[in-house]
Amino acid sequence: MRIDRRNDLDLRLVESFVAVMERGTTPAAAEYLGLSQSAVWNAIRSFEAQLGVTLFQRRGRRLEPTDEGRLIYDDLRPLIGVLDDLSKRLHALKHRKRGRIRIFASPPMGHAVLPPALLRAVAGCEGLDVEVTVQEPERVRHSVELGLADLGLAMGQLENPGVQTRRLGEAELVAILPRDHLLTMRAVLGPSDLAKYPVIGIGPVLSTLVVGAFAQQGIRYEPRLETAQAQTACAMVNAGLGVAVVDPYTATLSAGLGIVTRKFAPVTRVAAIAMLPEAAEPNEMMSLLLEHLAATVAEMEPVGWG
Repeated sequence: MRIDRRNDLDLRLVESFVAVMERGTTPAAAEYLGLSQSAVWNAIRSFEAQLGVTLFQRRGRRLEPTDEGRLIYDDLRPLIGVLDDLSKRLHALKHRKRGRIRIFASPPMGHAVLPPALLRAVAGCEGLDVEVTVQEPERVRHSVELGLADLGLAMGQLENPGVQTRRLGEAELVAILPRDHLLTMRAVLGPSDLAKYPVIGIGPVLSTLVVGAFAQQGIRYEPRLETAQAQTACAMVNAGLGVAVVDPYTATLSAGLGIVTRKFAPVTRVAAIAMLPEAAEPNEMMSLLLEHLAATVAEMEPVGWG
């Protein structure tokens, strides 16, 4: 079937017609549209020729719509609203003020770092839609690699096959203790102090770093309990099951549990990283979010020694 398009409406003619209807004169419509008066008038004449009716009659300097003109304007109103909304959405997309970002994050990043960064990003990007999923670090990387996530957030090494990795910043690991523990009397704790008590091991990323710190002092790292998540370790410490070394983000979130945080030495840093699909080129909206994430990591207040 062949569609006859000879009578298809030209949206430029519709735009000129609506502008004259709503502003009453050709000069006012021309100023609103950023066109010359002759261009607007020619558009009206062309629209009349296409429709086969007279749309306006002159009354002095004003153009008064005919009955046909009013009827056509009323019929076009729904279309005008749709086109106006579409124009606004396209403008927002062009200026990166609207879009959807799927974020997969490890628990410390998703619970402590991402929320304040999102608060800033949403304020600067009206219409930004975000979907957040909290997963284990390896699943975060796989999700980005498979295209299930636009952005992955985790802690760990910068080299991750199959994805782009960007450093957001780094932070020092801290020791956590039950509030009534004997070691709370000391401001700085090391492997030799912690090894005297049941140590709780946490996931591959933190455990690898802590093993290295213990090895620097010639002490073997032998956790009595192990868990995949730092938040679970905090709960175990709060219950009196042992001591642990965790990232400061999780320690901050768990401060209300009644645990005590102490500086850990030797100084051991963990990187906060962002992962993007390998071939992705961050748009303005993503770049802005990455900036806010880096700023949040840099501004995270030190955990109080309480």
